[in-house]
Amino acid sequence: QQLVCTLLEAHLRDILRAPILDTADVADAARSARARGVDVVLLDDHGMDQTAIPIRDRIVAAVLEALTRATDGQLTVRVLPPQRDTLLTILHNRSDGTVRTEYGHDGLTRLSPATHIELVPAVAVERNNH
Repeated sequence: QQLVCTLLEAHLRDILRAPILDTADVADAARSARARGVDVVLLDDHGMDQTAIPIRDRIVAAVLEALTRATDGQLTVRVLPPQRDTLLTILHNRSDGTVRTEYGHDGLTRLSPATHIELVPAVAVERNNH
């Protein structure tokens, strides 16, 4: 019963903090990811409020894929504010490292090396800095 209440609380938070991502499919995928132990954070800074439906659908598909594939760590999905070059970011802090993916206003992954990177685990970073 505690898990059910925790998942319901997270869903209600999603509705308030990320209304543009409030679809039945995203809610189900987020709930499943959380049930697997993934810490899911959905944020909407309203950059998609005027986005065309086909692009929204493309973005939602990317969010669904990220939620479905996540098995651990923290997954943060953020719709950025209007007038930014990037429309959405997905940051996944996993046990084996961090992956950040950015999506442009066309709903596609931004392929520049600086925007889709897989970082080394934190332990390796600490060793390299000392």
